[in-house]
Amino acid sequence: MAASQQQTPASAAPGCAATGEELLAQAWDRYDAGALGDARRLAGQALSILRDARGRPSAAVVRALLLVGQIDQEAGRPDAAERSFQQASTVSRDLADAASARVQAQLALANLWRMQGRYPQAEALLLATLHLAETAVGAEAIEVADVCNALGITGKYTGRFDRAAAWYRRALDITARILGPDHPDIATLYHNLGGLDHARGAFERAEAPARRAVGSASGHAARSTWPSRPTRPPSPRSWTPSDGTAKPKPSCTTPWPSSKAPTARPTTR
Repeated sequence: MAASQQQTPASAAPGCAATGEELLAQAWDRYDAGALGDARRLAGQALSILRDARGRPSAAVVRALLLVGQIDQEAGRPDAAERSFQQASTVSRDLADAASARVQAQLALANLWRMQGRYPQAEALLLATLHLAETAVGAEAIEVADVCNALGITGKYTGRFDRAAAWYRRALDITARILGPDHPDIATLYHNLGGLDHARGAFERAEAPARRAVGSASGHAARSTWPSRPTRPPSPRSWTPSDGTAKPKPSCTTPWPSSKAPTARPTTR
């Protein structure tokens, strides 16, 4: 069905259908508010429109697939989530300059496998994803830190604590260099390092990174999308071009109605 033939969603102005990008932004709003049913429906509609309207692979399709997969994963539908993550990985391979999107897709799939206890598969995919991130994005890119953190988690759950610590420290070094020592992601990594020592039974040694985690997190909210949740792209409603002028808000866009205030998302994995 062509985009112009899609049913007008409730959030669009009368006589004007929302675009796939607008529906995807609304899906993120509902996801952030904890309304997974609304978010899944809107993300599915966005995905259908984006696929039909573009006629070719696009980064927006990858983002929609990742959100659909994440919602299905949280709703207890791992098989559906796996299909979406695999599709996102496949689509990203056909895009020019989309190494970061492919890293994100493969990372989401590997994290799902790790949570299912499929550790050998998860680790193999994470190592391949790390190579991709290092060679196609950059050895010191934040994507490399994301994969190293996921490898650290996998190492912890498979009892390879020394290796896990090395992965966490590499992620910590890159993240601190790029985002600064006070960024909330630093708190997440110190938390992971402390948890690793705790799992080893080194309770006194675990105290130092735990205190660093609390200190880094003070006044901040940890990044809730790390490591298993997809990163939300900048909303088109807040986009500002390089000349500093604000992008006009599309006339067809109206806020998605909400019956309750947004609830806070979990900040720890």
